[in-house]
Amino acid sequence: MPYATPFWAKVYLTSNLSNDEEIQAFKDWNENSSWGSRDKIVLSYLKLVQKISRQKRIKLTNVDTEEFFSEGVLGLIRAIQLFDPSKG
Repeated sequence: MPYATPFWAKVYLTSNLSNDEEIQAFKDWNENSSWGSRDKIVLSYLKLVQKISRQKRIKLTNVDTEEFFSEGVLGLIRAIQLFDPSKG
């Protein structure tokens, strides 16, 4: 499968986390600040961020898709930092 860059190859070849894996990754992140757990969560949601950024690009033609994607990734990382799995 040809991908534009090794980064996108990794994104598309990364499968989504199961519910249990996601809960465990969030617990590891919240309890131990495990960067590996945070990266796992980020990678599993990058496809969603890209899809949303492309949809926004269609509606707002004067803004670059990469700009939306960058903002989406920053928002995703912030959401992961604030999420508390004990609250559900």
